[in-house]
Amino acid sequence: MAGAKFTIKDKDDVVIGSFEYGANGKITNTKGVITLDGNYATIKGVDEGTYTITEEQAPNGYAVLGSGVEIEITVSYTRRRINSVF
Repeated sequence: MAGAKFTIKDKDDVVIGSFEYGANGKITNTKGVITLDGNYATIKGVDEGTYTITEEQAPNGYAVLGSGVEIEITVSYTRRRINSVF
């Protein structure tokens, strides 16, 4: 994946983050809402909604993916009752 570059866009087609894979195949150069978690790109600090991840540059010898991948961020809550014994 060395040389691949990706962006994430919001529903209004505005780039809100990006990342790329360095020569060693590890994620480098994270920007915006993208943070690095080990060797995983993590999206943080976004609202619920639909976003598109697009490959902007493919590694040498490969073609760019034809279209972006649409993802939907949702929030769910779980209520728990904690019983304490003192």
